Amino acid sequence: MFYFDAKKYSMNRILIFGLLLVVPILLNAQPTLQVEFGKVLAADFSNTSYELDPEAGAVILFDKGQLDFVSDNKGWFDLRLRRHCRIHILKNSGFEVATIGVPLYHRGKMEERINQIKAVTYSLENGKMVKTEMKDDAIFKVKHNKNWEETKFTLPNVKEGVIIEFEYQVKSDYLYIINPWMFQGSFPVLWSELTFEVPQFFGYVSSLKGIRNLDYQKSREKNTDFTLNVAEGVGQTADWVTISCKASEIIWGMKNVLGLKTEPFISSLENYKSGISFQLSEFKDPLKYKKITSDWEKFNKELLENDDFGKEIAGNKSMVDDLLIEINVQEESPLLKAKKIYAYIRDHFQVIQGTGIEFRDNLKSVINSKSGRPNEINLLLVAALRQAQLEADPVIYSTRENGLANPFYPLVSDYNGVLCRLKLDGKKIILDASVPALGFGKTTPDVRNGYARVIGQFPEAIEISPDSITEKETVFVKMSTDDENNWLGSMEYKVSATNSHQLRVKHNLDARKIAGSFATGLEEDNLISTRVDSLKKWDEPMVVSFKFKQFFGEDSFIYVNPFQFALTRENVFKSKDRFLPVEFTNLVEENYICSMSVPKGYALVSMPKNQSFAIDEQNSLTFEIRCSESAGQISVRSKLKINKSTFPVDEYPALKETLDFVVNRHSEQIVFKKL
Repeated sequence: MFYFDAKKYSMNRILIFGLLLVVPILLNAQPTLQVEFGKVLAADFSNTSYELDPEAGAVILFDKGQLDFVSDNKGWFDLRLRRHCRIHILKNSGFEVATIGVPLYHRGKMEERINQIKAVTYSLENGKMVKTEMKDDAIFKVKHNKNWEETKFTLPNVKEGVIIEFEYQVKSDYLYIINPWMFQGSFPVLWSELTFEVPQFFGYVSSLKGIRNLDYQKSREKNTDFTLNVAEGVGQTADWVTISCKASEIIWGMKNVLGLKTEPFISSLENYKSGISFQLSEFKDPLKYKKITSDWEKFNKELLENDDFGKEIAGNKSMVDDLLIEINVQEESPLLKAKKIYAYIRDHFQVIQGTGIEFRDNLKSVINSKSGRPNEINLLLVAALRQAQLEADPVIYSTRENGLANPFYPLVSDYNGVLCRLKLDGKKIILDASVPALGFGKTTPDVRNGYARVIGQFPEAIEISPDSITEKETVFVKMSTDDENNWLGSMEYKVSATNSHQLRVKHNLDARKIAGSFATGLEEDNLISTRVDSLKKWDEPMVVSFKFKQFFGEDSFIYVNPFQFALTRENVFKSKDRFLPVEFTNLVEENYICSMSVPKGYALVSMPKNQSFAIDEQNSLTFEIRCSESAGQISVRSKLKINKSTFPVDEYPALKETLDFVVNRHSEQIVFKKL
């Protein structure tokens, strides 16, 4: 598994190793795990659960990988991974581990190849071991795109209580970037281990990622031999030579690793799973010395010259011209021209589900079919804006679900989407025409994932950060009374840009449903009228309003919640404990303003007390309530601000407690007493 992929470098610890790293580093004196394929005993089935995670549907007993280099029969080397894994399946919720997928990358003449797949299911039947070997027809391939395919296999006779075991080998032509070895996944792991044997003429940088530290690390120097074909030219008789050299063997291990489960307000579990990845850093003696550096300029150039990316944007100009004639953007100012092109492509092209950064077919097919994957729609947008003499470039990015892109090394597969960056009147505007009803210059939460790259004549790194976007919302409530003991009220909600888009989509532009979703505690008969302004004006936030009538009776006391329509009336964080950081998709400002008159024949007894609160000295979260009364008019205000997007795990208890406090304050009532 050596496709270009490496995640969460903001949390990584960087190590450099090579021939000179020969002094043993021992974090734990235990030896590495010695296992043999097929050596499964009846006693291995005795556990019906494991102390590490008693509720787990499956437990990985061990997962061992060995990385080394072998001759590729062409005078150079293949990188080889041999993997051996054994898993105890305890419940049907663990059956998914019995299907294994191995992604393989190929481009041009370079490829990754899998072979020597072996898999067995062991079960205990009437005290006797039953072994069921996987047949070849259980192995199949799934093609994801022209460069990616996945070899998958499913083990036979899977049921509760069985133990499965598999091994395979992958050889790769790609030596520069090695896919991470993952010590951690969705299920608990008793022992995970990787051994990497590096010959003296290669130097690698390793990056440890995730939230767990290693339990075991050791290195030693050893002698090794390579047999290479050094014949020059195609069709020449093979000329085999044996090279003896020194090598460094490094072993990493983790034990008793909990499986990671998704939690609310998390971007991607891939950012937090523990693993180790590698980047080639240098060629050394006896090879000609060469320092391998990350080359963003080369990365940019290759994408611009890619037939399915840069060249495709630059080509088909006549078809793009025809599209611009169809859009009719001849006389507009640059801004109006850009908005018109953006709106037309967004509204007239059907989006086909999929991810990636390249065209699957070509620009012509996208225009003719009026459809394309999200990246193709935005690449078309770039081509159209450029043809209209506007300065636009593609931006490659990684969605939050996909995980963080590596800011240090240019890895194509880190990026699974394309946006458009427009430069106009000194401003830089991010556009996404692949999302129906999305306003000009707006982004969806999944796009806000930090590091991204502008690809063009002047390439650059940019940040699409949750901390750069504040979603501000304000609720105005007015309440008075009539002579029949009713509250007569109105609510006006100025919705943020993101929530405006989400509400339009969720309720399919049904104004009454949108307004009704905020009528907390009101029956259908209580609503007098509803209204949604800017419902179909995608570039503008909505204003939702309604009028209501609510009977309060003739009791001696009237209790009314002035925060009845406040936006934070429930804490989204329910769990006492949390294992991963909280990652919001934006900053938050919620304003609530309520004015009400004291009912005729009643006097004010009590109302919520004034209070200001900050969660820490940095004001990461602030909350305030202000209440006052004058001449029979009561004014109530609250403001909640979340001023950073990420709260580490150790800040979770304070965050949860603070939001509990906010919810409690928003449940307080004003009390009136009958005169």
